[in-house]
Amino acid sequence: MNFDNPTLWPAGTAVRMVKLAAVDDPQHQTCSWDKWKPGQQNEGAPPVDYELRGFLIEPLEIGKPIIVARTHRNGVQVMGTFVSTPVREFKNGAAITMNSIYFISRDEQGSDV
Repeated sequence: MNFDNPTLWPAGTAVRMVKLAAVDDPQHQTCSWDKWKPGQQNEGAPPVDYELRGFLIEPLEIGKPIIVARTHRNGVQVMGTFVSTPVREFKNGAAITMNSIYFISRDEQGSDV
């Protein structure tokens, strides 16, 4: 497995993602933490500093969303599915989507599941 190029990580790779920022021209506005309701359909994108751990359901590809079988959200074990907006580019350890900038790395702890 190529550790430096996330587009070569296969489905099933354990990952950790942290939302670093919204992009300048987001498709959806980023929620504030006081308006974000975990486990519910929200009117916007996850807040900045949102963290998740889980496993890639599909390999990462420009033009497609990041899809993760989530095992943890903000340090708490919470099973679910995370789907981002389509990826614009991968750059310096970040996945830049149509909405957000995420730090993305392989999860050395294997998501503890």
